[in-house]
Amino acid sequence: MAAAPTSKPGAVHFWLIAFVMATLILLVTTIMFAKNHGEALAIADAAKKDQSTTQAALTNTLADTEALKSLLGLNQAEVGSGNPPPANSVREAGVRDLATFGLDLSQPNYTATLGAMRARLDALNEENKQLKASLQSEKDTFLAARTGDGNRVATFKTDKEKSEGDLTNLVKERDELVRQKDAEIAKWQQSYRTQQVESEQVRDELARVTKEMSDRISRLNKIVDFQRKQLDDLQNFSFDVPDARVTNVDNTRGTVWLSVGRKDGLRTQVTFSIYGKSNQGIARGPEDVKAKIEIVEVSDTSSIGRIVDEDRDRPVGIGDVAFSPAWSAGLKEYFAFVGDGDLNGDGVMDARDRKMLKDLLNNAGADIDVEITPDGERIPAEAVLSVHTKWLVVGDVGDPSLYAVDAAKRTQILAVQKQHDALVQEAREHGIKIVSLKDFLTYLGWKPESRLYIPGSDTKFNLKAGARSTGVNTPLESDRSSTGSTSKSMMKTKK
Repeated sequence: MAAAPTSKPGAVHFWLIAFVMATLILLVTTIMFAKNHGEALAIADAAKKDQSTTQAALTNTLADTEALKSLLGLNQAEVGSGNPPPANSVREAGVRDLATFGLDLSQPNYTATLGAMRARLDALNEENKQLKASLQSEKDTFLAARTGDGNRVATFKTDKEKSEGDLTNLVKERDELVRQKDAEIAKWQQSYRTQQVESEQVRDELARVTKEMSDRISRLNKIVDFQRKQLDDLQNFSFDVPDARVTNVDNTRGTVWLSVGRKDGLRTQVTFSIYGKSNQGIARGPEDVKAKIEIVEVSDTSSIGRIVDEDRDRPVGIGDVAFSPAWSAGLKEYFAFVGDGDLNGDGVMDARDRKMLKDLLNNAGADIDVEITPDGERIPAEAVLSVHTKWLVVGDVGDPSLYAVDAAKRTQILAVQKQHDALVQEAREHGIKIVSLKDFLTYLGWKPESRLYIPGSDTKFNLKAGARSTGVNTPLESDRSSTGSTSKSMMKTKK
C-alpha cells in the first residue's frame, strides 16, 4: 500500500520559497533599476541640453570679452580678477591707463573718466573760444595802434630829417666854437705853466725862508733858555712875595701861628712853605724851603699850622715868612698842568693823583685853566696860556721808547709830549714861569701821605709800621695808636 503524504515541508519547499523570493527581489530590483535608469537618462539629456546652452553662452561671453578688449585696446590674455588685479592682466592695464592718462580727472572706471575728461575738454574749448575772442580784440587794438604808430613814425621821420639838418648846423657852429676855445685854452695853459713854474719857485723860496725862520726860532729859543738859565743861576730872582708872616712858634708841639686868617680867605688844610725871615726871594728853588706846614685852625685874623716837614738845622722861627703859589689873599690863582706825578705814594700815576692835586688847589682857592689829559687832550679844547696863568707845572710826560709793543700807550705819550712842547712855547712867549711838579709841591708846602691834624678831634694818629717803643727796644703790637694827650691850647672849645 502506498505511503500516506506527510504534512511537514521539505527541502524542496524551502528551495522553492527561496527561488520565489529571489525572483521577486530580482523583479523588484529590475523594476527599480529600470526606473532609475530612465530618470538618469532624462537627467543626462537635460544636462546635455544645459551644457550646450552654457557652451553657447560661454562662446558668446568669450567673443564679447575679445570684442571689449579690442575696443579698449588691451590684448592681455587674462582679464584678471581679485583686488588688486594680477599683473599683466586687462584690469591691471586698465587701472594703470586710467591713472596715466586720466591724471587728476581719473575715476574708478573708463566711463566716468571719459565723462570727466569730456567735461574738462568742453570747458577748455569754451575757454579757448574766449581766448580767441580776446586775441582778436587784441589784434584789432594792435592794428589800430600800428596804424597810429605809422603816422607817428612818419611825423618822427619828418622831425628827424629837420633835426638832422639843425644838428649839422649846430655841429658846424660847435666845431668853430671848439676851435676858438682850444686856441684860448692853449693860451691859458701856457700862462698856467708859466705861473706854475713861478709858483714852484715861490714855494721853494717860501720853504727855504720857513726853514731858516724855524731854525732861527729854534736857535733863539735855545739862546733864551740858556740866558734864562744863566740869569737864574746868577741872580736866582723871583717876583713872588710871601703870603704871611710867622707870629709865634711852638716847637714842642710842632705848630706855628700865621698873620693871615679867615678875613683873608684862608681855610683849613691849605699848605704853605716856610722861608727864613732873611731870604733872597720866594720860590727861587726848593732848597730855600726850610719847612712845610698845613693849616689846622683858622680865626678871623690869624691861623695855626702844623709842621709836617722841617729842616732840623733850620727850625722855624718868629719872623719867618710863609708862601703858597696856590693861595693869595683876595686873589684866585690859575695854573696850567701837563704830565703826571705820584702824589699819594702808591707807585702809580693815575686819576687819583690828579684828583688829589685838584683838591689841593681848590681848597686853596686856586684853579686850573689849562690841563693836558693822559690821552694828550687839552682841556678846555681851545684854551691857551694867558696873563692869568701864574705857572706852567710840568710833571712826567712819559717815555714812548718804553712802550715799543704797546702802540696805543705810545700814541698817548706822543700826544702828551706834543701838547707839552706847545705849552712850553706858549709859556716862553707870555713870560710864564715853568716849574716841575716836584718843585711846585715843595713850594706848595705839601708832603706826600701827610695827615691832617684837627685840633679838638678825638682821632688818634697811627705811628708808622715798624716803629719801636721808646721804653723798650721791641716792636709795637697791632695797636699803634699814640697815647699822648692833646694840649688844651690845641683843643677847640665845645659849646
